[in-house]
Amino acid sequence: MSRLASPLCVAILAVFILPAHSFYLPGVNAVNYADGDELEVKVNKITSTKTQLPFDYYHLPFCKPDSIEYDAENLGSVLQADRASNSLYKMDMRKPKQCQVVCRKELEAGDLQGFSDRISEEYRVNMMLDYLPLATPRLREEGEPPRLVKTYQMGYSLGQMGGDDLPSSMPESAYLNNHLSFTVLYHEDSDFEGARVVGFEVEAISVQHKYEGEWNDAKPPAISTCDTSKTGGSVPFGMHVPMSVTPKEGGKLIASARHAHPFCMSHSFSSFSLCPPPSLLSTLPLCLSLLRGTSVGLSTC
Repeated sequence: MSRLASPLCVAILAVFILPAHSFYLPGVNAVNYADGDELEVKVNKITSTKTQLPFDYYHLPFCKPDSIEYDAENLGSVLQADRASNSLYKMDMRKPKQCQVVCRKELEAGDLQGFSDRISEEYRVNMMLDYLPLATPRLREEGEPPRLVKTYQMGYSLGQMGGDDLPSSMPESAYLNNHLSFTVLYHEDSDFEGARVVGFEVEAISVQHKYEGEWNDAKPPAISTCDTSKTGGSVPFGMHVPMSVTPKEGGKLIASARHAHPFCMSHSFSSFSLCPPPSLLSTLPLCLSLLRGTSVGLSTC
């Protein structure tokens, strides 16, 4: 009986140095997207290394669709407590947008307490795009002489407690990351039409978003705290007041994604080469793209 290879990135890289062009693992085959095709973001569990106790995403009062549909479970998802479901986060392939309102949600004192408790317990939010996990990029110095190396942390932090490292915050108060900026990494190749998603990154921040006039769900007003017309198309993340979820007498949650707040979001797209410098061969997007069976021969890079 043959042994099953461990799905480590190192092992996958070793396979691709051989003359073979690609391989396939059930459930992770790549999908080719044309420009403008809809990309659906799935939400998963929230997790904490502090408590080791996962919760369903909608355990907290996030913005949610009218009908929540959970993906069919398999043995692997059950063992890992995964339960992916649909969300309000939508985007179109290679059609970047800034400051898109996901929803506006009224929060009662109990809702605020729920967010506050999970933030103090250092929970992280997990999502997926095309079944690739969302990750937060980080740069750190390694080697001698020092060089910057890009690393990843799974998901994004639900929020953070106030302190010196969070401007305009109050100690002992919890602040929700309600503005998400997504970057979708994609790959193109002459062997197939369209583009394949090979990475899904996020930058999450807390912003007490503001708007003028009356709120209309059908046509949300412009978010004055996210005015890209004054910043050359980029979202300003310098001086802003974070959004507190420390219970008082209730409050309002605005969410969007930079890919999110009143909840808001924004999203951009970046081409990703499958023949990067050797120093980047261990990065998450490459490892995941190889697992998806993307054709590439590293020996020819």
